[in-house]
Amino acid sequence: WNVAAVEQLPQHMKLCYMALLNANNNIGYQFFSPQWVKLCKAYLVEAKWFHQKHTPTVQEYLDNGVYSASGPLVLINCYFLATKTITEEAINCIELLDSQIYLPSIAVRLADDLAASKDEHNIGSKQTWMNWEFLRKLLVNI
Repeated sequence: WNVAAVEQLPQHMKLCYMALLNANNNIGYQFFSPQWVKLCKAYLVEAKWFHQKHTPTVQEYLDNGVYSASGPLVLINCYFLATKTITEEAINCIELLDSQIYLPSIAVRLADDLAASKDEHNIGSKQTWMNWEFLRKLLVNI
């Protein structure tokens, strides 16, 4: 992360940014890096879908939505921040977190998309790939 970027933030956000930066550095680059990469890649996939006006299949949506909802990243942050001591066993469990957070992440993604879809509909946006018909199909397939 760019420490100098803090200067571009409003005063009330500087403390939050620095706290998050320090926490990430203290907990360990090797644990957070892969999750941040997955999150950024998921955002890029959604941006590509949006730009190409592509409606993903239900499986594409679910596979990407787990990461774009940032569930695994948030869980790892919370897990290590709430733990007094980080054990070898805890470190070895990181690989299991993705499967354990799958359904909660999908629930967060759906809730977010439903709210965004409603807002975009209210302002007359025609460019959203998320729509009510897609969500109906998705919910039937879950």
